[in-house]
Amino acid sequence: MNQIKLDCMLNPLAAEVVRIAAAIPGERVMDIGCGDTSIALARIAAVVKGIDLSRPMLRLASQRAKSIQGVTFTQADAAVVPFAQSVQLLFSRFGVMFFEGPIKAFSHLHSGLSEEGRLVFICWQKPSANPWMSLAGRALQPFLPAPVSPPDPRVPGHLPSLIQLM
Repeated sequence: MNQIKLDCMLNPLAAEVVRIAAAIPGERVMDIGCGDTSIALARIAAVVKGIDLSRPMLRLASQRAKSIQGVTFTQADAAVVPFAQSVQLLFSRFGVMFFEGPIKAFSHLHSGLSEEGRLVFICWQKPSANPWMSLAGRALQPFLPAPVSPPDPRVPGHLPSLIQLM
């Protein structure tokens, strides 16, 4: 499965950002664009609510987290999801970069943070600032079929979109 390969590739980055987040036992955490990181945070004994738009991603995360206490998953748009109570940590591994209106989304997320809350995330910069991605994409481009319709570059995991952005 592609998600498993992607998770393996991103695990070193995810482990570092989880370390930096320094979740505290019992802390309420919202993991935006959730998956393996929700599980890693819950293992620290944080109370984690994973949020994602993708049902397949949530299904996979739920399967992986069956034996993990303190983690739940919800299909929702983090940019507008209502907060039942404030959270101490907003966390994301490559999820927040897909917000359609980032200023509005981050303002909303800020409203759900407790007074001592923090936001910790990791995301890519534009492809030109990531030569290791853009060089490979340019090398592959002549061998890929032309896109059928204009791709939406905001769609997570849409490889032709990523290549066309480079």
